[in-house]
Amino acid sequence: MEKYRAQARIIEALLASLILISATIIAYQYYTPEANSSLGNEQNIVSSTLGFIVENGYLKYIFKNPTVLIKVLYSLVPKEYGFKIFLYNESWAIIWSFQTADFTNKNEVTSILILNGINGNTTQFFILILAISKE
Repeated sequence: MEKYRAQARIIEALLASLILISATIIAYQYYTPEANSSLGNEQNIVSSTLGFIVENGYLKYIFKNPTVLIKVLYSLVPKEYGFKIFLYNESWAIIWSFQTADFTNKNEVTSILILNGINGNTTQFFILILAISKE
């Protein structure tokens, strides 16, 4: 009797393995990696650029010296892309903006960062928008 139980468990394990392998093969046929699409790559560039700015403390230059932030963007954004950056207050009034000459609104990919800051005694929200495009 024990012999048949062991054989049944082996057959059960083989069938389970067959089902898993079949499911993997079928799923792979319908899988298209996002890294191969240009939109996924460009969104990655924009979000990682904003992440670098935040992580390395370049946000402090937004109000005092935006040219430092713009120089950092020139070094981070690949040369084949143009970029624009806008800083808005909570009323959507533009505080400052910059756009490269090779930026086009066609095929632009945008990332938004919402900042919470204290100006005097009041708390304000600021919206930082970075967009890149490739001709």
